[in-house]
Amino acid sequence: SRAIGAELLGAPVVHTDSLYATNLGGRVFRFLRANGKRVWAKDLGATSAPWVDGDRLYLAQRGKGHEKQIVIAAADGAVLGEQSQVKATYLGDVPTDMQNWKQVWAFEGSRPVVWHGVKYEAMGGIVRASDPITGDDLWARRWAAGENKRSLGTVALAGAQVVVSTKSGDLFGLDVDTGYTLWAYSVGMPIVAEPIVAGGWVYASTADGTVVALNVGDSSLDGWHMWGGNPRHDGPVANERDVKL
Repeated sequence: SRAIGAELLGAPVVHTDSLYATNLGGRVFRFLRANGKRVWAKDLGATSAPWVDGDRLYLAQRGKGHEKQIVIAAADGAVLGEQSQVKATYLGDVPTDMQNWKQVWAFEGSRPVVWHGVKYEAMGGIVRASDPITGDDLWARRWAAGENKRSLGTVALAGAQVVVSTKSGDLFGLDVDTGYTLWAYSVGMPIVAEPIVAGGWVYASTADGTVVALNVGDSSLDGWHMWGGNPRHDGPVANERDVKL
């Protein structure tokens, strides 16, 4: 048990010998997995839980009138660079305490996913794939109905698709290589959590407490069985070992 000064912003991430987490104050932590010893803590104004890829962490950060993606070193938390950013009049939705627990539980921020050498993110009204080292775009899709708002939920990666929801109640399956829309479905109610994708089914929870199950008809659409993919919250479920900590 270790105190981090505030509740967590998203779930902690387990990666090799360490555990990484962000608290509601935007502070990012690294703890040793074996004994819980704190290795470092950095006040970064983070607005999402981190994603770990090798020796680098990727996360969203609050700016002045904008939200951006940054890269930090896993070893010591030093900022290595800034990548994409969007105008963000919506940053008032970032919870800072537990006074509104519904707001806390419904908040996921703009957490990116880095997988097989590509970074995927949904930030503001834009879904983007980019080079995780240079930050250069590979493709970008704009949700025009929600431009400059936090209109999109966090991305889920499943098979050859990126699955993303909108706050207004739409689900999209995008091709990972091109961003082209492969399928779309309107739930008709606000979606409040990252979709779960397993065995050709997409599951989404709505603001009124309903769980919607959508059969996409493609069994290869699989691997995102919980927030963050697997129980370590660091990528798609690939085999039986991935469901164990």
